[in-house]
Order: sequence, then structure tokens, then C-alpha cells
Amino acid sequence: MDYVFNYFGKEGLKLKIIRIISIFLTVCMLSTVICNSAFAEVSEDSELDATEAVLTEPLEDINEDFDDMASDDMPEEAVESEKYISSSNAETVYSCVYDSQKQKILINGSVTHDTFINHRDYTIKLYKISPEEDVNSVIYNPQANSLASTEISIKFNFTADVKTVEDIFSQYVVVLVSPDGTVDYVGPQFYPSVESSYLPEYDRRAYKGVFVSTEESAIFQSEPMVGVIPVYFDKLISSSSTGYLYSLNNTNVFFNREYIDSLDRSIRTLYSSGSKVYLQFLLTSGSKTTLNLSDEAGTAAYDIPDLSSVSVMNEIYSYCDFLSDRYSTYEKGYISGIIIGKNLDDVSTYNNFESKKDYVETLALYGIIAGVAIRKNIPSADISYSFTNLNTYQDKHDPNIPFKPSEMIESISKYFDEFYSDDFDFSVTIEAYHSPLSISNEMLGEGIDLSLVHDEKYIVERNLDVFSNFLNSIDKKYSSNPDSFMYVWNVGEDLDGNALCCAYSYLYYKFFNNSRLTSFIVNFENNPKAIYDLINLIKYIDTEKGRDVTSQLLQFFREYTWENVVYGFEASDFVTREQKLLDKLEILPRKLLGEFSYFDFSLTTSDKMWFSGAGVDKLSIDYSSVLGRSLCAQFDSKTLSGIDYAYIFSSCEYPENYVFTPYLTWLLSIEGENDTPEIFEVKIAYESFGNIYELSEIVHTGEAQYIHMNLSEFSRKHMVDNIRVSVRPMSETEGEYRLCLSSIVGKSADFDNEELKLKIEEERLRIRNSSAQISDSSDNANDILIFITVILIAVMLGVMLFFFLKREDQYKE
Repeated sequence: MDYVFNYFGKEGLKLKIIRIISIFLTVCMLSTVICNSAFAEVSEDSELDATEAVLTEPLEDINEDFDDMASDDMPEEAVESEKYISSSNAETVYSCVYDSQKQKILINGSVTHDTFINHRDYTIKLYKISPEEDVNSVIYNPQANSLASTEISIKFNFTADVKTVEDIFSQYVVVLVSPDGTVDYVGPQFYPSVESSYLPEYDRRAYKGVFVSTEESAIFQSEPMVGVIPVYFDKLISSSSTGYLYSLNNTNVFFNREYIDSLDRSIRTLYSSGSKVYLQFLLTSGSKTTLNLSDEAGTAAYDIPDLSSVSVMNEIYSYCDFLSDRYSTYEKGYISGIIIGKNLDDVSTYNNFESKKDYVETLALYGIIAGVAIRKNIPSADISYSFTNLNTYQDKHDPNIPFKPSEMIESISKYFDEFYSDDFDFSVTIEAYHSPLSISNEMLGEGIDLSLVHDEKYIVERNLDVFSNFLNSIDKKYSSNPDSFMYVWNVGEDLDGNALCCAYSYLYYKFFNNSRLTSFIVNFENNPKAIYDLINLIKYIDTEKGRDVTSQLLQFFREYTWENVVYGFEASDFVTREQKLLDKLEILPRKLLGEFSYFDFSLTTSDKMWFSGAGVDKLSIDYSSVLGRSLCAQFDSKTLSGIDYAYIFSSCEYPENYVFTPYLTWLLSIEGENDTPEIFEVKIAYESFGNIYELSEIVHTGEAQYIHMNLSEFSRKHMVDNIRVSVRPMSETEGEYRLCLSSIVGKSADFDNEELKLKIEEERLRIRNSSAQISDSSDNANDILIFITVILIAVMLGVMLFFFLKREDQYKE
């Protein structure tokens, strides 16, 4: 130690220690930069995720039977692990990603160190396996050309051009080839994955749903938070060139304009009311379309496309791409996901398949084609498979059931794990046709028996946890698995009135707290008029009025409170949105200082932010005999019943804050063909993610009507994302009518005109920037971290240089 001090001196030793520490810190900082850069690159390019966790499978094990696809034969250690990807070979791992922006297939992977050492003179090659090809006929064919090749290395990457749609749903495989051309090792066959940000939404505001099979306004008037719209593939295409043009592989396709316009109105009406929208993909067997499995019309209500044909795959892709691209903007409305088929396990009634293995592979491929097409346009979209509520999730189920939904769900998960490059996140939709507690109109007189033993053959309200537990179990076995499910209750033909209300309320409350259930949806397709018995109940059950509108039904349960009917019932849990009446003002307050015109159609305002909904035939800027130039919505009063409305909406890309102008004045009129004055009801609703504040006003035809309202309570709590205007006749009317809107003006008691204009413009800019920052924050996080790290390194290098120069000066002295 004395020698050290003598050699360096006391001060020299300190400097030496500081230099060592500085160098150590610098190395740490550089490591951080390298890690951050690598992480950013992987995130940006969607490269190999969790490389060590992904295993591969030998080629000879791929074509196993359907029954072997279930988990019964899985190794015990795999079942016990948190996540399991079926495979047995880990010599090489790679990802296969479809980059829709660059139109490239990106392959990124690595081989193990031992494989690299033992195959130093080998070549890595990439092959594409088209849908009509067999993998053996490609990779073992000396005449077959590989897409790309490279000398073996620990890490490798390939890029393949996407020239046709077929390239997107082909499989890709990486092989090791010896110098003499022998294929020594085969990697997994992967379908390319696309970026997916889908996560199940357990927000109870998105719990209440309806099936929207028609444009009847009663469906929309019930104000669902989820809407499921059936889309029949055999109705999409038009033979006329007047349809909506879509190009695929240099081939023009025309979509049926009338059918798409109908979808537009339904989707806009739901989306503008804050609802999540799902499209259920169906195919009528009797349509004799080229998509069907057979040329002859079958007896099935719905059928699954014949995906053994590449042309059918192209058609399915084009449908999904067109629909998801169209409904991915605020102008047309967003869709939140799709449902594949209906009652997929009921092959005797609905779907024409004999081979279990072929059926599962067809359903999985259907999901991959639809998922790639939809998620490249809407990354957050949900892909859901529909099954009956047959209970095969317990040991007590009937062993003679040919297509068990439990086995099908598990086998689809396994298929995705093996053949889809990334985790394929999806969900399940359960279709049920049973009245809870066997409730019927006849039963109400004697009272509903809550002790009635349920039929365990089906998943119903009392054993829903059985299905949730099943999802929990397969979550531990597969990376690709359904995390959540929706429950669709199909109302029977004979259920209506109080019996229907009792059944719906009981199911709504009973299902509400299931941890895996995202939405409870009621379907009136088999009993269309039943919606009129449930309009008010559905409309208010998730608001503060919910307990009031359902309390009168307790008499049929022979109880006084819902706590005695549904275990753990807590009324406040079911209040998930606000539904209130706006204050109507006969005259505006005095001493108003300024006003701001949100819409003035008498000048130059366009109708860009306004859309027609259910019941409206035409919406345009036109001349009104009462108001002059106005926004005019034309509707036929004969198509509206006593409680049906025609709708128009104002939907903007960013929410609007009315806090500076709490007092609003609308100028509108209704004009018709009759000279005799008629009476109509006009409802004006301001909405924010399902929260609705509305005002009702009686309007006589042929008169200008000023409607004053106080929006202060709503504007203090919410920002407006949609404005809905609905109209219906209050007397017997016939013929065409027009709702004409001239202007909407906001007024303030605190600011003059110039101050209002400035504040509203600043607020709009703030909201827009805030939305942009939220979307960009995740993208910028890595860049910010790297920038900070670089700054710290620069500081550390400066410190090192300072001490080094100081030491040199001391040495010279």
C-alpha cells in the first residue's frame, strides 16, 4: 500500500479511482443506449418477440389429427407452465411479419449457437408455400426457387415483396440446406402476422348491447352501448358498375351501393351515439354464391366459405379489407371488431362440414385472412368466433356430441400457436336461445321460481363461471387464446310483455359482474316486435333510472328488492352512464355579452360534419321556404310508427367543449307537403361516450322555431363528441317531410364576441394537440430516453476528460 501511495501519490490515487468509476459508468450508459436502440428497433419493425420463448415443430408433426390437437396429450410440464407454444424443436426461431405500409414480408430470426457450430457450411433459405401447395413439394423439390438465401449466421433476416394478395395468406418457412442441397432442418410454417393492439375492454359502459338486423329506429332508440350488425357476404357484390369501386390484384370489384348505404346509416347511427360496433360475417347457404362449400343450396341457415379455393380466399380478403377501411374514420364510423359465423359448432343445422380437422383449420384460416385484412386498417379490432351455448366444458357433457365447442376453441388456439407468427388474440361469442328460469307469460301469474334447477347441458346465467374457468385454463396452455367473450341472448318467438322484461332484467343483472364477459347482447331477429316492449328498459337500465324502471318487475319474482333476486346486487354498480333532460329556456338570460356561431347554414357552412341516420332518405344543404338556405333532412312519415324516430347526427373528429357558451339557441323548422299544420316532436341530444343530455320540443310544420337550452351542467362534466337530432310525427301524417336546420349559436354572459372566438379556437387547438400527444407518446418514449442517455454520456465524457487533463497538468508540474 505504501508503494502505491509513493508511486501515485495521495491525489493521484483519488484521480485513478475517479477515472475507473467514470469508465464504469460510461460502459453502463453505453449499454443502456444499445438496449434502448435495440428495443426501439424491435418495436418499430415488429421483429422477433420473446425469441427464447418461441419453439418450433418438425414438419412430420404438423398434419396431426383433430383429436390430437386438444390438450389431453400435452406433456405435463407444458400444462403446468404459464404459457405453452406447441413445438419440440428450438434450433431456430424467427418471426414473419406483414408490413402493410411497405408491402413487404419481413423475416427476422436466429439459430442456436450449437446449430451454428455444427452447420458452418450450410445455407439458410426462405420459401413461400402458396395455399394450393404442399410444403414437402416445395422445399424438397430441387427445381423450386427460394425467395431468398444467406450463409448461416447466428442472426438472419429476409425481406420478400408482396405482389399479390395471395402472398399475404401464404405460409413462409425457413430451412437449413447443406452444400449438396440436402434439407437438413425445417423450421415452422408461419402465416405472416400484422400489428395488433387488441385488448379486451371490460369497461361496463360497453356492456349493454343489441343485435341490429334492420334499420328500425326503435333499435337505436334503445341507446345500446354495443351494436352487432349482420353482414351477408352474398349480398355485398353488385353486378352493376354503379356500385362502390374496389380494386384487388388489378381486378375491379363493385360493392352493392344500396346495401353499403344501409350499413353506413346503421354504423353511423350507432357510432354517433357512442356505441361500439361489431360486424357479424354470415353467408346464406341458399344464395348459390361461389363462396359456398357446395354448388347446391343447402338447408343450413348460415354457411362457412370454402377456403380450399384461392379465389374464395381473395374474395374474403377483399370484403374484409373494404369494410374495415371504410369503417375506420369518424366520417363513416369505426367498427370495434367482427364475429365470424354463427353457431359454428352446430354443423347439422348451420355449417356443412364432415372432417373435424378440416373444419378447425378452415375456421383458423378464416380468422387469419379476416384478421390480417382488418387489423392492418384497424389494429385494435377484435376477432370473435361464434359458438352455441352447449356446455362441453365439464366432465358431465354428452360424449356423443360430434363438434364440441370446447375442443374447437382449444384446437383453434393451438393452430394459431403453431402456424401464426405472433400471438393471435381473439374472443368468443356465445349464442343462447333459452329463457332464464324458464320464464314465460303463463308463469307470471304464479310467480317466477328462483329455486328452479337449471339444465347443465347449456351455459346459462347460473353456470356462466364454468365457461370463464375454461378460458382461464387454456390461457395457461396457449399464447393465442380467447381472453374474453360476449353473450348473445336470442329472444324466443313467444316471449313478450312483462315476461320478456323480467327475463331481460334478470339476465342483465346476473351476467354483469362476470370477469371475462365484455358484452351482453339481446337479439330480436326471431321476434322483431319484442323490441318495443324493451325500449325504455334497455334505454334506462344502465342509468340512475335503472332501478326505478325494473323495480315494478319484482312483483313477478315475489320479492321486494333485487338484492333478494340476484346475489351481491348493488344498484350503484349498474349506473355506468348519465341520461338526463336539459333545461329548456323560454327566454335567454339577460346581460349576455357575446355569441359564437357553431353552425350557420344560411352562410357558407357545409354539411361535412353532419350525417344521416336511420329513417332519413336524404341529407343536404337546400332551400327552405321558411328559413331560407338550411341543412335539410328528408324523411317519410309513413315509415315511422308512433315511437319511431328519424335521425341526423353531427360527429366531429375531436370533442367540443361548450363551457364558454353554456346557453345555446337552435333555429329550425319542419316542412311538409300538406298545407294543414302538423305536429312533430324534435329531440336534441348532446352526447359524450354514451352520456346523454337531451331536450324535447313540440314543433308545428311551416313555422320557424327557436329552441333555447342551458347546457351548463353537461359542459362542466363532459365534452361533446356527438349531437343527435331526432324527429317523429305526433299525429297521423302521410308523405314526405323535411327537418330544416338553419343555425346553432352559443351565447355567453362572461365574454364578448372576440374573446369567445379566441377562447374557443384555443380550446379546440388544445383538445386536438392533447389527442395527438396521447397517440404519439408511446412512439416518442424511446426517443426521449435515448436522447437523455446520450446527454448523460456526454456529461460523463466531459468529466472524464476534465480529470484526465487535470492529472496530466499535475504530472507536468
